[in-house]
Amino acid sequence: MKLRKLLSGILCLMLVVSLSVPVFAADVSYSFSLSNTGTGFNQAITEPNWKELPNDPGTIKSTGTNAPGWGFYMRLKNYDFNNMETYSYWYNNSNMVRHPAYVDQAHSDQKNYFIEGRIDNDYYGTYQIRGTFNSDYT
Repeated sequence: MKLRKLLSGILCLMLVVSLSVPVFAADVSYSFSLSNTGTGFNQAITEPNWKELPNDPGTIKSTGTNAPGWGFYMRLKNYDFNNMETYSYWYNNSNMVRHPAYVDQAHSDQKNYFIEGRIDNDYYGTYQIRGTFNSDYT
């Protein structure tokens, strides 16, 4: 009888713990090779990333770039729902990880996001950056 109660208690505890762990989508790899496009953004050819958690900023990580100065100006963007996007930030070899907030935080979740970027419009030549992004905080 005591063993049965103990096993029931352990099973209930395991169920509660397993339900309280949120599920996160994996980071998506990106890579840009861009030349001067003025102030227009270019979308990286990647898989989208599904935003699950409301009120969480996104995550953009760079593993390195050869762009001088400011580097790459990047953001996350959704093309299906009124162009939902994050604020844009500069990523270079000094600023490699940022957590950009969504412009409309209250309506940002349950959507697919892509990464897009550009280089400083004063630079000429072709520059690369690569890394990972996630539409939730990781």
